[in-house]
Amino acid sequence: MGVIKNNYSQSGVYNVIYSSIRGVDFSQNAEHSSRSRLAYAENLYRDYDGDGGPMIESIPGFRKIFSAGERINGIFSFGDEDGQDHLVIHAGGSLFKCPVSLIDSNDIGKSLCSLCDRRSQAFKRGYALYILDGEGIVKVTKDSATRVSDGTDTAPYVPTTYVNGKQHEQLNLLSKYFNETYITGSARSLAGGCRDLEYEITDEQDQKCTVVGIKADTKDLVIPALVTIGDKEYSVTQIGDYAFADNTEIETVEIPNGITRIGTGAFSGNISLRTVFMKDSVELIEGAAFNACSSLQAIYLGAHLREFGAGVFSMCTGLKKIYYAASPESFSKIINNSVVNSDLIEYHTRYRLFRAYVPVHTPSRRLASVTIDGEPHIFNEEKTNGVIRGINMLMLSEAQIVGKEIRIVGEVSEYPEDHTEKSGFLSSAIAAEIGGVGAIGGMTIAESYDGRIFLSGNPKVPGGCFYSSEGAHDDGDALYFGDHDYWIEGDGIFNTSALLATSDSLAVFNSSSASGGGIFYHTPKDTSIDMIPKIYPLSYSHLGMSASTSAICFYDDPVFISSIGISALSKQDLAMGRKIRTRSSRINSMLLSEDLTKARLAVWCGYLVVAVGEHIYLADSRATFSGSDGSLEYEWFFLNGIGTYQGDMHTYRYSSIERGGCCVHNCADCEIGDPLSVGSAYDENGDLYYYCEENGIRYAAERSEKMTGGTFYPLTEICTVGDRLFFGTECGDVCVFNNDMRGIAPEHIRRESDFDEKEYKRIYGRRIHPSYYSFAGHSARYALKTPWDNGGIPHLLKNTDKKSATVKCRAFSGGAITFEVGTDSSGYREICRFPSSSFSFSDIDFSSLGLGADDSFTALLSEREKGWIEKQTALYSDEFCSPIGIYNVAYRFTIRGKLKTSI
Repeated sequence: MGVIKNNYSQSGVYNVIYSSIRGVDFSQNAEHSSRSRLAYAENLYRDYDGDGGPMIESIPGFRKIFSAGERINGIFSFGDEDGQDHLVIHAGGSLFKCPVSLIDSNDIGKSLCSLCDRRSQAFKRGYALYILDGEGIVKVTKDSATRVSDGTDTAPYVPTTYVNGKQHEQLNLLSKYFNETYITGSARSLAGGCRDLEYEITDEQDQKCTVVGIKADTKDLVIPALVTIGDKEYSVTQIGDYAFADNTEIETVEIPNGITRIGTGAFSGNISLRTVFMKDSVELIEGAAFNACSSLQAIYLGAHLREFGAGVFSMCTGLKKIYYAASPESFSKIINNSVVNSDLIEYHTRYRLFRAYVPVHTPSRRLASVTIDGEPHIFNEEKTNGVIRGINMLMLSEAQIVGKEIRIVGEVSEYPEDHTEKSGFLSSAIAAEIGGVGAIGGMTIAESYDGRIFLSGNPKVPGGCFYSSEGAHDDGDALYFGDHDYWIEGDGIFNTSALLATSDSLAVFNSSSASGGGIFYHTPKDTSIDMIPKIYPLSYSHLGMSASTSAICFYDDPVFISSIGISALSKQDLAMGRKIRTRSSRINSMLLSEDLTKARLAVWCGYLVVAVGEHIYLADSRATFSGSDGSLEYEWFFLNGIGTYQGDMHTYRYSSIERGGCCVHNCADCEIGDPLSVGSAYDENGDLYYYCEENGIRYAAERSEKMTGGTFYPLTEICTVGDRLFFGTECGDVCVFNNDMRGIAPEHIRRESDFDEKEYKRIYGRRIHPSYYSFAGHSARYALKTPWDNGGIPHLLKNTDKKSATVKCRAFSGGAITFEVGTDSSGYREICRFPSSSFSFSDIDFSSLGLGADDSFTALLSEREKGWIEKQTALYSDEFCSPIGIYNVAYRFTIRGKLKTSI
């Protein structure tokens, strides 16, 4: 509002009014000067939920609800399935939880579990809260708080990595376990087999092959029924000529169904071979197939055998038994059966055992269990260079496994070299140092975006950003972070300082003390790959700009703390890309002097809360303006002294009532200067009373709610739950602002015999009683200063018009305001303090301004400054529970004359 020249009484009279205050301007920039902004405001704001209209007034005080005795590292909230909100407090290395409805019960209970003693962050998923403390994840529910770990009630999701040999889900970096499942369609598909055999394709069209040798030593030779060569599956139908000739390691041989021919000299000279097992499919055993197998003691022959070659068992001097599956009549029909000593044959004896081989595709060095339809089964591991390639299980019959579900549970290998064939994070060099659990457990920043949880901030994975994967489990993917669902930002040299979900992308803020880092935007993209259905490629970036600590969506405005104050990600048209805009130019002169690495952000009652040290800056979403570059900016308010005192004490005053035989002091109701001089005792009724002894006389005293002394500790963390604003301090106190006491009578009023709840609600329905305007029992200072004002006439001297200065206030019970004026000519001086015995408020009766104080009043001030060029007015209140409310400040001035000095 400009200066108005008033001609109603005389020429040269000007009226100045400061009204409809929108906020504070700390910039001291004359170009920004406006009578709708204050040059300074402390602990004042606009209460949109109250009934003050355009008034600015005292911020409600706050009360202490919990003392942990250790620094508050985090305050969080979540809602349970019953619709009840819970407050979760991380103090030192302990965790506490309390229903929000019981915060004033002073019974938050014992610590639920241990955490790392450092700042924590959290994310919500379903009816649970997940806390990141840099050493892992703690899951908090209505009934418990447990660190996420394998083998606990809060075990992370164990994915099914392969189903019937086909890749199904990614490994979970949070868990050391995996499982693979097979549902067998036929015994032939699972017939056991060694992995190091050599093959020759004999029929490409029908996909048949022959075993021709082995690349490694083995004692138990198991021939498979099926084998994959390249990307095709072939049936193994023959054992080639001399395939295993002169092998001195083989002790047993198992030949599955599907093999029809054993070639010439296939096992000749196998001096260690003791037992051979054949199934019914073998039709032809060529000559000298087992020649000179001197240790061979037993062999099983199938029922479909039709021909022996010459010298099949020649020089098998140790052979004691030949088991034949059919009758003597059938054996007599086998061509060249005379090469076999019939005295060694035992008829109608079939090798019924079935050796099943199941491949293991997930890199592992240790399996935990193998079950068939849920029942445990004995197994043997087959390894190559320590890595399990498959398992062998000996079955009593094929029917024991056909059509059943085989489930293999194992531990994921911790060696990156075992994962090189699979790719993903576990195959990286970083994983070699910390592993998958260490990567996710070390995360310190979380954000929800696109239905997933994104984690970052692990200093051991610079620039690493991991996101939750899709899986069918109760935690809604909160505890499933796939081996492929991650990226490393840029060159992986910057640490992530914040994540922020915007309307169309995820913003990743990477910072570096050397070059500032950057902001990187990632948008979702579908892949049509079942295992990795969605990725988040980089879509845009800002280099040289980053967030100090925090970022938040202030309604539709993505804002963050930067080196230039509170900044926002403003999206322009596609041709121009994105812009970084400043939202805090009016307060940056103070904000940028703070340690912004300790700043915290929250949204509360329409305000953006920027909390740092003992200060809170409030950006008003309902009061905006266009900055110098045409972009949106917010009006701001400023709170000071936000924290608590350790070692403080109650104050006392002389009582106006005799107690315990103590006298009434002639300074009744005055504060006693030294709280330590006050003693206590019990009267004849057993009631506690206080007294102060002076000159041998005991005077009755009363304890006040006002506190004094102690060591101040500023806030560390903030949290909002609905319209409640909580904060924690360095000394371990948790407080909540008293705006939740709107319309609620203080206890001392409720105790009055004539208290009327309905009448109180009528008067204080949307108001907060003055008793709630203390900072945890300590007096708060409420203050404002108008801008230095030259009335728009900088080249002339001025006089304030007599009896023209006024202030329009709200009458609060017990409120007291000091009014000061400063000019360039005479400096600052106190004009008055009201209410006072020597000051009149135009017939306002302050004795009646108690419970029913619901009207404003305008006070006339005895201020008549002369000969000034610029003038500033200041009002403040620093008495205990003494809130103020200001509608406007006004005065008139006249022109005194021209300046008498010149250059």
